[in-house]
Amino acid sequence: MSKAKNIALRILQILLCLLFLGTGISKLMSRPEVVEGFREYGYPNHFYLLAGAMETLGALALLLPRTAVYGAAVLSMVMIGATGTVPAMYITWLPATCARPNSASRS
Repeated sequence: MSKAKNIALRILQILLCLLFLGTGISKLMSRPEVVEGFREYGYPNHFYLLAGAMETLGALALLLPRTAVYGAAVLSMVMIGATGTVPAMYITWLPATCARPNSASRS
């Protein structure tokens, strides 16, 4: 691989690390807007802590060449979950199993 390509990939790794570290740490800090967002999505209490831990650990793993593949895999799982969550909240024609949870059932 060329030196320029290696440098570009390393910069991309660092930028992704910073992005996921920021979002992961905000979840681990239990910021009120994060907690409310997860509650609106219908996730169980404290699920945001699991998501934050996965984002933080995945981001840190991206920095080390030996663990970058594993970090990318963890972050991919997080993003697959996020990709499934948002449409389920706003697209009304999805099957009932994907539909927005009843807000009255949450307490």
